[in-house]
Amino acid sequence: MVDDLSLRDEPDVDLALARNLSAPLAGAALERLVERARRRPELAALLLARDDLPAVDLAPLYLQADRTRRAAIRDGVAARAALRPQARAGMRAAGAALTAFAGRGEPERFEAALGEALGMPGVSFRATEPERRDLLALALRAADLAEEEAVFIFLRLDPSIARSVEAVFGLTELFRAMDAATARDLVASILGSEPGMRSAAPEQHRPAHGPSSPRIRPAAAPALRQTLPERTRKTR
Repeated sequence: MVDDLSLRDEPDVDLALARNLSAPLAGAALERLVERARRRPELAALLLARDDLPAVDLAPLYLQADRTRRAAIRDGVAARAALRPQARAGMRAAGAALTAFAGRGEPERFEAALGEALGMPGVSFRATEPERRDLLALALRAADLAEEEAVFIFLRLDPSIARSVEAVFGLTELFRAMDAATARDLVASILGSEPGMRSAAPEQHRPAHGPSSPRIRPAAAPALRQTLPERTRKTR
């Protein structure tokens, strides 16, 4: 019955299912409600408040979750990622392009390059919006950047982040909190976009005009160390 009701795609029915703790939500029915909850804040809040749902199944709602629920979701995604063999995100070469665009204050080109690095071309991160900043840290970790590169981006990409010591420290701690594979799965869940195959390494052949050819060739990234805080660690 729950499965049949979830197929209706009626907001009132979805809310009733989410409120009804005696209605078992799992499998395809839960997936449908979580997918709709991306665009329906009230439904997202009800699903996130239920303690009978596996945190990993709520990963698409990570940005709507509170601090405690986010930690549980990250743990669940990490456990799932550890169960399967997975190559590293391996996009270390992306660091130079991303830091260059951040240093020059080019957020649109930065987001395009980040999407390419993650195998999700064309996705919209909107990562400088206050409620979506965590996505920036997750995406940089998924792209396997060095911590120094990530901190440089936090300090240079958007002035509203750079002006807040708390924001920079928070994003840095989130960056350190997981491995690249976990971050990659979490970003894919949040964006609803499955990563494509890993891009070729710089030494591999790529057709000059093929779909996998580099679309951008920025100048060398600016020096990083001079603008960084002392490892961004709090002293107390």
